[in-house]
Order: sequence, then C-alpha cells, then structure tokens
Amino acid sequence: MNHPRSRTRSKNSPARRANSLFRAAMIIGGAIALALASLLVWSLVNGGTSTSGGARATPEVTGAAKLKVDRDKIDLGDVKLGNTVQAAFVLSNAGNQPLQITDKPYIEVLEGC
Repeated sequence: MNHPRSRTRSKNSPARRANSLFRAAMIIGGAIALALASLLVWSLVNGGTSTSGGARATPEVTGAAKLKVDRDKIDLGDVKLGNTVQAAFVLSNAGNQPLQITDKPYIEVLEGC
C-alpha cells in the first residue's frame, strides 16, 4: 500500500525566506525601539541639562533662575543702508530654578557717529 506523498516546503522556499525576513525586521525594530525608550528615560532622569562632558552643570545661583548671556554687545561695524545683518546671542540659565521669559524682548539699537 502506497501512502500519498505530501508536499513539504523546502528550506529555501520564498514563503520561508519572507517569514525569516519579517522576524529579523521585527527583532531589529524592537531593539531600536528599546534603545530609543532607554535613551528617553535616561534623558528624563538626568533632567536633560547635562554639558557635553556628560556631567551636570553647576549652577552659579541656587534657589533662583539667572539669565546668562554669552556677550554684552555685538559691533557690526559700518553697514550700508539696505543691507541685512544678523547677530546672535546665546542665552542660558545659570540658576537651578526654571527660567521663564514672560515679556517680549526689548532690543535697543544705538547709532554711532
């Protein structure tokens, strides 16, 4: 008595390869999601206020916020009428309390002789 042969998938069938690729993509995607979640939690635990060296910045003022500006003024020299110039200041909080700017910034332009 002969038993009918059943067809089996070969080890290299397209369906099997697609299934393997799907599993690999899911594992890689899960690892990336886990890494991003870990980075987010680490950032929240460290307060997100670390310097480039990884250590927390030491506040200059304790118990209050303090606005720190990298420079007092910028001298743009002589600028011809109609030319556009740009200037930038780096603002930071040198205190250990939250810094809130509630008013519109006031900018004073001085004309030289």
